Order: sequence, then C-alpha cells, then structure tokens
Amino acid sequence: MNKTTLFFFAAALAASSSIHAEWKYGVGAGVGVFDIDGDLSLSSFSGEIEYDSGDMESAYVLQAYAATGKWTFRTSVASLEVEANQNIAGDTDLNFERMVWDLSAAYMGYQSGSWTIAYSIGVRGVSHEVSVNNTSASFDNDWTDIVVGTSASYALNTKWLWNSAIEAGFGGTEGSFGLNTGLTWRFAPQWSVSSVLSWSAAEYEEGNSGSANYYFYDANETKLGFAVLYHF
Repeated sequence: MNKTTLFFFAAALAASSSIHAEWKYGVGAGVGVFDIDGDLSLSSFSGEIEYDSGDMESAYVLQAYAATGKWTFRTSVASLEVEANQNIAGDTDLNFERMVWDLSAAYMGYQSGSWTIAYSIGVRGVSHEVSVNNTSASFDNDWTDIVVGTSASYALNTKWLWNSAIEAGFGGTEGSFGLNTGLTWRFAPQWSVSSVLSWSAAEYEEGNSGSANYYFYDANETKLGFAVLYHF
C-alpha cells in the first residue's frame, strides 16, 4: 500500500473562519508528521509502543465546518493505519488501526480588539483495531467521549492569525487531553494556509488485567502539520 498522508486541521479551520451573520463554510487538506509514544497491554502481554510517520500504511481525514454569527460547527472523520515491530511479548510486529470521528459546536464568548476567545463542546468516537501479524490475534475496541475545550485567537493583522486551543475528554476513556497552537495566513479571500503543532494524550482500559480480552492503551501523540484551506 502506498504511504499517503492526508490531514485536515480543526484548529486552522476554526481560526480562519469569519464571524458574520450569514453562513460560512470551509474544507481543507494538508500534510504532516506525527509520533505516537506510550504503553499497550494485550491480554496478559504488556509493553511500550512507538509509531511515527515512517511506519504509516495509510491515513486520511475528512473534515468540514459551518459558521454563522458567533457559532462554528465542525465534523470530521479520521483514519490512521501504522505497522512496526513493538516491544510487546518480545519483538512483535503489530498493526495498529484507528478511526476517529468528531462532532462539535463552538461559541465565541469574548472578543476585544484583536483577541477572540471561544468555548466548545462535542462528542468524539474512537475505534482501535490492533492485530499481531502472522497470527490470528486481534483486539477491537471503541469508545465515545464528551469533549469540552476553549481556544484563543489573536489577529496579528488582516492576513495573519495566531490560534491556540486546549481540550479535555471524558466518558469512555479514563481521560483524554489535547492542545495545539498555530499560525494561519489568509493569502486570498477564499484561501488560507496554516501551520499547526498539536499534542494529545488518551488513556483507555477494557476488561480485567490478564483476561483474554484485556486491552489497555495509554499514549501521547505529537503532530506537526501544514494545511491549505478553502472557504466559501
């Protein structure tokens, strides 16, 4: 399978959407690099995992936003598949697949001069499929979190915007957290380009330790991405 990177960046979409009474929409795509580092337990086997862009088999994200007045609504679907040897019960070739969907609403709660602060709430569904290559061993798990967050944007001038956001999720996970910061350049009326640095962490546990279906995931992920966005 060809290695393809296709990312959409929610922070960049949110930062570059205009606040007007009429509806505004946007879609975008970009490229990026990532690193996933953490702990994984499968049944009675445990160890550390580390995946990066060089281990990627495929990745895609589909995302869109709609904004009106002080409200911005976003939805996205993201898929990632990576494969590499990991230190689980010795040197094990693990294939890791993840699907994430998000649906959220953000409200602009404060605006003064060049500053804008928004608050958001949404739901996030996550599914993991981990399989041990050359065996029949496979672990499938999924969960849903309620996610709340806040973001701050600062207009450097009419074309440049800085945006940072923080979020926390709860419900299906033991806890999930994320933060990002980036710059957006509106180089044309309907086009913008963004650079976004993000960090996220999630902890999830299913079953009892040592049981056949036990699954434990506790990992951090760092991404650096560049996105081009179309607004209409």
